[in-house]
Amino acid sequence: MTKPAINPPLPRRRPNSNEPTPEARRDENPDEPVPEARHDKASSSAGTGRGGYGDPPIKNRWPKGQSGNPQGKKPGTKSLHTLIEQELDVVIEVTERGKKKKYTKRKLAAMRIVNKAVEGDDKSLTVLLRRDGAMTVAVLPSASVSNEPLSPGEQSILDDFMNMARIAVEREIREGGA
Repeated sequence: MTKPAINPPLPRRRPNSNEPTPEARRDENPDEPVPEARHDKASSSAGTGRGGYGDPPIKNRWPKGQSGNPQGKKPGTKSLHTLIEQELDVVIEVTERGKKKKYTKRKLAAMRIVNKAVEGDDKSLTVLLRRDGAMTVAVLPSASVSNEPLSPGEQSILDDFMNMARIAVEREIREGGA
């Protein structure tokens, strides 16, 4: 079975380099009308109300003051992401050990996550480890969780980690950096 022949598009007429431009023709014979260029937007039906590219007919145009998208997003509307970012950057004053300090809400949330992880909260510890990229190995559904006590070596590693995290949090609190 053969495919039907598709006629190739005709090549565009290229202007002859010897042919004078409309401006040159106007200069040669000022009385003779000069044909305008076809695709010149300035000389097209723009503004005539007849219609054309970028110039819809007058009867189809929106009335003055009426939106083309009346149910659309209102100007100045902020996304949820922007609102959360703005709220996290708000500075609040906190009394800490009898002294008033200023922190951003973002800083306070980070301090709380780290403190809860140090206290042994599994969810906070998971958030921290995922944040630092330490949990790159996925737990398979077939993996079982053991309730056996940790070996002395494992307990030592866990204690060292918790101490390092506690020291880092205390240093951050002392420095008061936001």
